[in-house]
Amino acid sequence: MELVDDVPFMLAEGWNLAGVPEHPSAHITWAERYGVFRAKPLQPGDPLAAAERLGSLPKTKRLGGAEDEVRNQAWQMVADVLPKLADDKDEARTLSETEWKSLRQEASERKLRWDTAKQTYIID
Repeated sequence: MELVDDVPFMLAEGWNLAGVPEHPSAHITWAERYGVFRAKPLQPGDPLAAAERLGSLPKTKRLGGAEDEVRNQAWQMVADVLPKLADDKDEARTLSETEWKSLRQEASERKLRWDTAKQTYIID
């Protein structure tokens, strides 16, 4: 996990689950052992901007294809409030550079922000 501007991203260099995902308790056990707990809820910033910052870091670049994965995670966070890029919300789809720039511009123009009361992203 990587937290950028209070936006959580999952980074991994690949894994093989053989069709069986880990039980959620494995993540809880890890977090209890190694995680840092917060006194307040997250106050996420723009996930698209956070994805760009994370994608530009050397540690992220070392993970092959991580930039596309990080961008897709950011897009999934706001896909319900920003205009659809396609008819579907395919989580495995790679965004083109043109689509990514369009999303970034739309998020900026529409003032994408986190609503603390609703615990979701909204646009003005």
